[in-house]
Amino acid sequence: MAKSKSPYKTQKHKTWNACSKYVRTRDCLLSTGSPEYGRCYTCGQEFHITKLDAGHYLPGHHMATFFDTRGIHIQCVSCNRTLEGNRIIYHECMLRDYGKEIVAELWRLDKGVRKYSIAELKELEAEFNQKTAILLEGVLV
Repeated sequence: MAKSKSPYKTQKHKTWNACSKYVRTRDCLLSTGSPEYGRCYTCGQEFHITKLDAGHYLPGHHMATFFDTRGIHIQCVSCNRTLEGNRIIYHECMLRDYGKEIVAELWRLDKGVRKYSIAELKELEAEFNQKTAILLEGVLV
């Protein structure tokens, strides 16, 4: 018999999906001007949005930076999964785009532990969905 996910894990998954869609849409628009195609943050190759992941600069295992979109960017499957984030190049891109202060702040934050409530996760999911809708609304106008 299959083990069902807890309500918390189910909501975390839904929130991550909304975050991922927002980041992929944002970065596709920023890198190519199209909501359907984007350039991998680390290798620069262009892919369809369905072939792009929302890759974390820091793993976010403690949840403190898991939904911080300053440290999440589109990556091709090769960079994100096969090369485990292509970390050295990702770090160089982060320094270029955000500067040492923001990169240091993300590293400090990542040392902390963050436990979201289900209500907070639902709120974040709604925020990411709204941000995505606003991005796409601007494209369709």
